[in-house]
Amino acid sequence: MPLRFASSGNVVHNGGETQSKRGVQIRWPYVLGSGDLSELRLLLDNWRLSYSTNTMINAGNTLPIQGASLEIGGVIRPITFGGQQSVTLADGANDVLSDGLMPTDFSLSTFAQGTTALVKLLVMFDSASASFLCNSSARAVSQSGARVAWFDPTVTTSSDVYAAGQWTATGTAVTTRSNGYVPKLVGRHTSVNAKVWLSVGDSISQGTGDSGSTNRVAGLGWMSRAMRDTSDKDASQVAYMSMAVHGSASTLPVADARYATLAKYATHAVVMYGTNDMGNNGTGTPLATLQSRLTAVYSLLRTNGINKILAGHLLPRTTSTDSWATEANQTYSGGTGGWDSTGIPSQTNAWLTAQVGSLVDGVQHWPSIRSTDDLKFITTGTANYATTDGTHPTTVSYGLMAGDVRAQMAAL
Repeated sequence: MPLRFASSGNVVHNGGETQSKRGVQIRWPYVLGSGDLSELRLLLDNWRLSYSTNTMINAGNTLPIQGASLEIGGVIRPITFGGQQSVTLADGANDVLSDGLMPTDFSLSTFAQGTTALVKLLVMFDSASASFLCNSSARAVSQSGARVAWFDPTVTTSSDVYAAGQWTATGTAVTTRSNGYVPKLVGRHTSVNAKVWLSVGDSISQGTGDSGSTNRVAGLGWMSRAMRDTSDKDASQVAYMSMAVHGSASTLPVADARYATLAKYATHAVVMYGTNDMGNNGTGTPLATLQSRLTAVYSLLRTNGINKILAGHLLPRTTSTDSWATEANQTYSGGTGGWDSTGIPSQTNAWLTAQVGSLVDGVQHWPSIRSTDDLKFITTGTANYATTDGTHPTTVSYGLMAGDVRAQMAAL
């Protein structure tokens, strides 16, 4: 069986920082999905995607990982790289795989769908002055079991990376952070029919605005909910990888060849780009240019092993005089020729629908978050019900969007 993304919690790095310290404790939970697995591995890189420039940027220094471990059911095992417990990623390193761990390493017969796996990394930079660490705003340490903490090893002693349970430290207090470096979890599914998704898009696919879900281990936004059944239980988890980057445009996926290497670990992709290409007035990119950009993204995914592509229509973009409590008090951003029925965003949606059966295998219009006028957000009389800014959905809206697309994704 080929290696595929094995779980929830796989996100692309879209930022980074340094705390001018050498040591970093990292721990993330992952829920295994898309069926049972016979092997698990870590997938590592040392780069990030920049929304401000729509480019891929190297970290600027090496990433020395002193040790890594995987914990399942209270049993913890070392993760090795070519038989070694440490690995140093070169600046800009890509597609670095660990050795495999098998169910028998944990006295299991299989890695069962719905199981929570906890990954620890102990980073130890050679110098505090060369300690930039890529991170992701799509995962937060408020998720149960997560931790990112920087420390100076000369005054702080870290607990063992191979010890079960949460990190501890003695001596000078660590500096905890909200976000951090996130390794990807891949593996081999026991079924040849395992379906694994890639989410490609901007903030609406990343889940920006989902303020009620920062502690969800399964993730943010509509995608994380669509990757589970309506019960939202771990046992229904579908494995996926989020390549969505807040603020990005559709030129980002083709900016660097390393982007495409992640596609080989998925079978299906959902692409929802264009909001930032269009901008607030809806006129930022000519229709033909956006069509060309999206066609290039679809081609990139197909070339790198994606079997099925679902295209997401652009959502409404409006202003409001009553905090989106009513449809009547919403106005299309950009006015006539902007985000109204005559503008390029609406023309893009019509074009996407016409590509079903050629460039894409399906489209999703997201009807549940649209009002009677489907270029405005649904309203209930309650302020900020569907959106708080006229662009990004709320936690409620993301749930509605998942309901729109869940069955369609399962059938594709």
